[in-house]
Amino acid sequence: MDHQAILEELRSISDRLDQLPAGAGEERSQLMARRAELRDLAADTWGGARPREEVVAELRHLEKLRDDLLKHGHVDPVRQSGGGAGGGFGFTGDAWALNRKIDEAHDREGLEKRIRELRTQLDDAG
Repeated sequence: MDHQAILEELRSISDRLDQLPAGAGEERSQLMARRAELRDLAADTWGGARPREEVVAELRHLEKLRDDLLKHGHVDPVRQSGGGAGGGFGFTGDAWALNRKIDEAHDREGLEKRIRELRTQLDDAG
C-alpha cells in the first residue's frame, strides 16, 4: 500500500467515524482498529514512529469524544427524577443501565483502550 492510499483510507475512516449513528458500536470498533493498523503501517512505510504531534492530536480528539459522551450522551439520574428528595429511586438504576447501553453503542470501552494506548506511547517516547 503506498503513501497516498494510506492517507486516503485514513481520511475515509475519519469521515465514517464522524458520521456513525449512536448504535454502531461494533462498526466503530472495527474502524478504529483499522485506523490503528493503517497508522502502524504508515509508521513502518515512512520509516519511523508517528510524529508526537500526531499522536497528541489523536489523543486529544479521542478524549474530547469521550468527554462529550459523558457530558452530553449520558442520562443524569438526578435531573431525570426531578431532583427532589422523595421517591424516584428506580430512576438511578434505570439511568445507570441506560448509560451502560449508551457506552456500549459508542464503544466507550474501545475508546478508553485506545486512549490508554496513546498515553502509553507518549509516556514511552518521553
